[in-house]
Amino acid sequence: MVAVYDDERSFMNVEKAVAKEAINVEAAGCAPPVLYRIHIPFGRYAIVVYHDVNGNGILDKNMFGVPAEAWGASNNARPHLRAPAFKECVFVHDVSHAAVSIEIH
Repeated sequence: MVAVYDDERSFMNVEKAVAKEAINVEAAGCAPPVLYRIHIPFGRYAIVVYHDVNGNGILDKNMFGVPAEAWGASNNARPHLRAPAFKECVFVHDVSHAAVSIEIH
């Protein structure tokens, strides 16, 4: 799952993402690293991705609220003991910054 956000208030709420898509990398024959293009207007964004192993459409968490599936965010923000904040993940998408690399752990 790839979700793009342009606002701190909607960040991490997939239903309010400005762009979102589930990508079946196995069906597409992709192997890491996966290259995926999203066409969005220039602006400030944060991206969150996760590997929905069981296909239930959500990022599963354990009983302590820690993600049980691999995930990543733009700027490779991975704070300890909490989810990343919008301001940690935000980047400016413009002519000079057109690609974002995200590591999934």
